[in-house]
Amino acid sequence: EEIIVKVKNNEREGLQREAKRVGGEIREFAEKIKRLIMQGCSSDLSLLHSRFLTPVSESTIASEVYRTISIPLYTGLRSSISRLIVNGYRIPDVLILKNTPPLKTTFKPPKHCQQTWPKSISAFKNNVTTPILPSDKIDGIISTSKVIEKEYKGTEHLAADDYLPIFIHIILEGGAGERCYSLVELCKIFLREEERLG
Repeated sequence: EEIIVKVKNNEREGLQREAKRVGGEIREFAEKIKRLIMQGCSSDLSLLHSRFLTPVSESTIASEVYRTISIPLYTGLRSSISRLIVNGYRIPDVLILKNTPPLKTTFKPPKHCQQTWPKSISAFKNNVTTPILPSDKIDGIISTSKVIEKEYKGTEHLAADDYLPIFIHIILEGGAGERCYSLVELCKIFLREEERLG
């Protein structure tokens, strides 16, 4: 029995390594194409900037270029990547799912922040749970954070100690519990260079 457990653990670790390797190659390839496009179009971008009443930042354009490149790359290889991640992180996903009911009870917003958070939960579902592209999920996490700040009915900004349990509460209510660990790993693998700086 111990040998079987070790073999299964080695298989899972192998799948996790392969998911990180393949995902990393896809991300690096998309980054290289994005850099080439941004370098090749720098003079055109400068011209566009001068013609816009509200100039678009270079980082915004770079993010959109990366997203456009990622769609055919990731969509074509999605089934292979998903299989590696889901099978590699099946045990952590199951353990989190088993603990979800007590987690929902434990991670209630602080007393002075207790509200239903309908807009934030809806934003998480629409921007993180539903999208297919990892880059969209990452952007969705950032946009959900902004919705939480807007929806907060307190008089001051949310402190980190208050914000974290609220965000966990919204993740659980937003339906990410079933594949929570896999979702985190997927986002980590496909984090863009500029996102890793934050």
